[in-house]
Amino acid sequence: MSFPEPKPGLVIRYAFLWSSEEDRGSVEAGKDRPCAIVVAAYNQAGAIQTIVAPVTHSPPHGDNPKSSLEIPAAAG
Repeated sequence: MSFPEPKPGLVIRYAFLWSSEEDRGSVEAGKDRPCAIVVAAYNQAGAIQTIVAPVTHSPPHGDNPKSSLEIPAAAG
């Protein structure tokens, strides 16, 4: 199976560790979650490095509700 090249906007399954899980002492995520690639760039060694953001159905919480954004439904 071949995988597409990582690029911003691509949604992948990733073992994203929430900060609340880390606060409870977890070092690995309990399950894979959908995550959107927000940055994909080549490093000096020529490998692609990415930054991902988790996709969730839960509303934002915590001190900064502006730290999240809503993904609009697909048109059509």
